[in-house]
Amino acid sequence: MYYQDVSAALSISGSRALVMVLALGALTTLRESARLCTPVGLPIGRSSEDVFFIGTALPDTVLAGAGHEEWGTGPGHSGFGRPRKIYGQLVQIEQLRELSATRLPPQTTRVVLVPWDYGPDCSTVVWGQSARWVTAGDRVVFNATLRPRDEWANGLPTLDVYTPEFSLYPFDTRRLYMLRDTAMNDLSLEEVLDLYERLPLHRDVVESPDSAIQPLEVWARSNPAQASRQPARTLPQFVRFDVEERRVSLIKSPIVGTYRFVFTVPPGDSLVMYARTDERPSGTERARYKVGTPEDSAWDDAVAGYSLQTGWAASRGALPRDAKNASSQVAISLTPILETADSSVWHGDVEALDRELNPDFWNRVVYRRHRNIRSLRNNDWYYMQGFWTVYRDGRVRYRQAVEQSGVIIFNIVGERVSSEAMPRSKDEN
Repeated sequence: MYYQDVSAALSISGSRALVMVLALGALTTLRESARLCTPVGLPIGRSSEDVFFIGTALPDTVLAGAGHEEWGTGPGHSGFGRPRKIYGQLVQIEQLRELSATRLPPQTTRVVLVPWDYGPDCSTVVWGQSARWVTAGDRVVFNATLRPRDEWANGLPTLDVYTPEFSLYPFDTRRLYMLRDTAMNDLSLEEVLDLYERLPLHRDVVESPDSAIQPLEVWARSNPAQASRQPARTLPQFVRFDVEERRVSLIKSPIVGTYRFVFTVPPGDSLVMYARTDERPSGTERARYKVGTPEDSAWDDAVAGYSLQTGWAASRGALPRDAKNASSQVAISLTPILETADSSVWHGDVEALDRELNPDFWNRVVYRRHRNIRSLRNNDWYYMQGFWTVYRDGRVRYRQAVEQSGVIIFNIVGERVSSEAMPRSKDEN
């Protein structure tokens, strides 16, 4: 799995985090061109073709080819990938269980594992080191993805390994910055294999997140001693994080639609902009409770709300038509703070203090008058400074004011002008 910002997946204090998790083949990945990614060194799910097994690396390699894998050359995390023939290493299978056992032909004893590297943007890069990527004789738990039968090498089941340094247990804690604690290898190979087989299928997390995680939760309750040791203590936390992200993404948000916003800097400067939201949540808004309080989480951050990707334009007609062209986001709290007979009020944010919305207005008006405006944000409520009012008749309004010494120096008012939202492609859902 990859995160653009690993701090979003780990405990943070005093910072705002957005995590968008998308199921994509054998990996759960967030990709954007020219953006960096950082891998998380534990599996948090599996594709229908992922296979976990205990095996022993053999010294032999075979020509395997790339199959249908699209790959590039250049810098990877384990070396520099140059054009070359693609080889794989032979591995002797010792133990294969449950779902993984159904993926290989009965009586399979040997497989071919093809290592791949990954670039700074998570794209697949040809492996730059020896195809004998595991020391011969090493007995480990392998995590690999089975190729279609027509891509097998020499008739042997052939599997791709996309992040080799994360695909073996015991972990090499000397290399992995997230797994440097030697206690990460506190379970036996058999215990880890049993744990891995409880990981949910990515498609099940997408379709029914709460049901998908149940086998893992049952395992944790039934094996308290193992569940208290690494990596079993950390792995379920990542999976719960992923499941919670998906659960929130299924919320039918009350603020979806198209808006007219007016940004005002007293006494008389103002800017009118239009915004159109995504049709459903794209990620959670998380902020850690104060450390040491009863509400403090030992690992994760409580979900305070969620965000919607948003496109902005100077006119309604210029708004983007699909979520791929979103340039910013709006946020809303998970639950309302006030409900009446005709409306409900929610904490929220529209990233109004982001100068990229209109650099000219910010540089010419806002920052010229109030250079420290960002420091005036009230941090009392998870960085959601404004308020959404959702009326029972379908109207939605947004209000936010920035004050200095009790005087309003910046004001934002928004009103929904239609329920039209930016649709997503099938792949994005």
